[in-house]
Amino acid sequence: MFYYIGMFYNLFLPGSVGGDAYKVFLLHEQGVGRTKPLILATLLDRLSGLAMLALLTFGLILLREDLPGLPYLQPIAFVIFGL
Repeated sequence: MFYYIGMFYNLFLPGSVGGDAYKVFLLHEQGVGRTKPLILATLLDRLSGLAMLALLTFGLILLREDLPGLPYLQPIAFVIFGL
């Protein structure tokens, strides 16, 4: 439910952190936790998404056929990404 509320506010508030701030505010108002751990959890959620995007980007770069000088990395990429 909080995910959808956050996505709704991301559409109308400037920047992409408006929904995250509202989710932290709602959770704090409902007494789920203190503000600092809620903000930390939100930041870790953002960072884990960024790390996954970086990993997928790195994997797709390794799978390129015209990658000069790194042909030995392609089998490793196939094993890691299960392709």
